Amino acid sequence: MQAGRMNWIAMFLALFTVSTASADECVILLHGLARTSASMETMAEAIDAAGFVAINIDYPSRKYPIEELAPMAIGKGLVSCESNDAIEKVHFVSHSLGGILVRKYLSVNDIPRLGRVVMLGPPNQGSAAVDKLGDVPGIDWVNGPAGRQLGKGADSVPLQLGPAEFELGIIAGNRSIDPITSAVLDDPDDGKVSVEDTKLEGMDDFIVVEHSHAFMMRLQKPIELTIRFLQTGSFIEMRQGERVRMVTSLGIIELELYPDEAPITVENFLRLVGGAHLDGGTFYRVVSPENDNGSPVISVIQGGIGDTESPFPPIAHETTATTNLPHLDGSISMARAEVGTATTEFFICIGDQPALDFGGTRNADGQGFAVFGQVVSGMDVVRAIHESPADALTDDAYVQGQILEDPVDIISLRRLR
Repeated sequence: MQAGRMNWIAMFLALFTVSTASADECVILLHGLARTSASMETMAEAIDAAGFVAINIDYPSRKYPIEELAPMAIGKGLVSCESNDAIEKVHFVSHSLGGILVRKYLSVNDIPRLGRVVMLGPPNQGSAAVDKLGDVPGIDWVNGPAGRQLGKGADSVPLQLGPAEFELGIIAGNRSIDPITSAVLDDPDDGKVSVEDTKLEGMDDFIVVEHSHAFMMRLQKPIELTIRFLQTGSFIEMRQGERVRMVTSLGIIELELYPDEAPITVENFLRLVGGAHLDGGTFYRVVSPENDNGSPVISVIQGGIGDTESPFPPIAHETTATTNLPHLDGSISMARAEVGTATTEFFICIGDQPALDFGGTRNADGQGFAVFGQVVSGMDVVRAIHESPADALTDDAYVQGQILEDPVDIISLRRLR
């Protein structure tokens, strides 16, 4: 190992990892298409230094179809793990095609001691590049039979496999060094697969990094995230007072979050932010004493991704009685129907709103809503949204007069460091 890389890994572990694992946890690493185990060596060294037993598998990705590669590569890894009698749990870290091999293998085999799986840049919904560039001379020589199986057509193996029924975190890239391939992919993409096509039903966490497909598995941030997920089952490192900048079409709103008081709700929100799931959403509803159809009247703006399906399951409800975070002017809180149904929709208070707290009478169940942060800058933007015309037609009498005629775009949300 080169001294410079060793020093970087040691510094990385000191700064970023939550804790070191015990040596009874094995991590099988699987490289991508037309690569070798050398491409995963930096990742393997960091995982090993974090206290896991790293098994970096080399397999002939260009020589065989996926149905032969999956048992070949994963079987080899399992034999290596099982040769150590101390191993009690087996995790996987994969890049690109490696993630599809994991899915294929688990579709027909059980791994009794299966732990967590991290996939970097996986074409879980296939890659349009395979279909659109399939006639390029020499492409089959470069990618082999498995490459043909990673598209979106009838031969697509990823699309024939089901949702994840194992603990899964996915890291997607949104930077490309391959303009030709990127030209045939939906934006954003990593040069081989679009961000959207990396997602998989049943995933437990998802995050986007500003790296390309070719190099993400070698770089510090993805390695940091990978080890954190292996250790905790989450990519999120939560810090009290964490700030998030929300860029809207009417201006910038800066939020401060409180994970010490509302850990479940903050983790959910940061997961949505980290995966860019709220980018492209809107503020679409405003409620004021003049248009409120409920009682007691409130003043809020509501936003999120609306009818778009949530990428993650609903979260447990953290009441204001538990968190001691009341609905004050500028509080951000989760919208919900029944208790335990909150996912992606949120609202911001204009003025204090005690009727939304635990024991308040706004909701018949008396459980209130879950505050998890506070606007620290941009209340002028919040009020501008609140004053926007709300004349859009709706069949729902309860929100009549509250739906914005021109929803305010949520352009992006990003954590501030």
